Amino acid sequence: MPQWIIYVIVVLILALFFLGWAWWQRSRYNKMVEGNMLCEFWPETGMRYKRLLPVEINGLEVKSPQGHQCPRYFFNKEATYIARYPDDPFLNLKFLQVDVPIVSWPENNPEPINPYRKPGELVATSALIDSLRDNDFAAFAMAASKEIQELQQELAKALLNNIPKRIAYVGGIVVGALALGALITGIVSYQEIGNLKALWGG
Repeated sequence: MPQWIIYVIVVLILALFFLGWAWWQRSRYNKMVEGNMLCEFWPETGMRYKRLLPVEINGLEVKSPQGHQCPRYFFNKEATYIARYPDDPFLNLKFLQVDVPIVSWPENNPEPINPYRKPGELVATSALIDSLRDNDFAAFAMAASKEIQELQQELAKALLNNIPKRIAYVGGIVVGALALGALITGIVSYQEIGNLKALWGG
């Protein structure tokens, strides 16, 4: 077999390996951005920075990163743009980057930056914050109710199987503790949005 054919085969094998790796890397980046948003924060001093954060189920907000005074950041379609992720891909190979939605905010301000917004037009309105507070409390209450019902069913089964009373008492205490924890979580969430509303002057 001629030497050049061997070289061609080796090059083809390397090319296939590289293409397979590139496909895997892009798939990995796609998985990383799925359901997330690239959030850019503008501090009063210092450099802007970005965080990849999950979009909440309502599609209108992201929870703030640790260390922020503002608990939530809001956005709408008009304030959302498209960026490439990550900024610095492996070996700086730009074709590995994937599209991701991006929104910018002043740090600790729930209102997104939108140079095309009309004067007085807001995303984080008082009505929106009130509705989210009600939705959060209802969601926590439903989740807590479901979990308590499941634990009560398990406890009832345990009693039917003649498990010692000590274990049944422990189960009852666990159910009560979870109920109390769910209530506290709901109240904290309710207060969190209330604080956001106060921060935003609602």
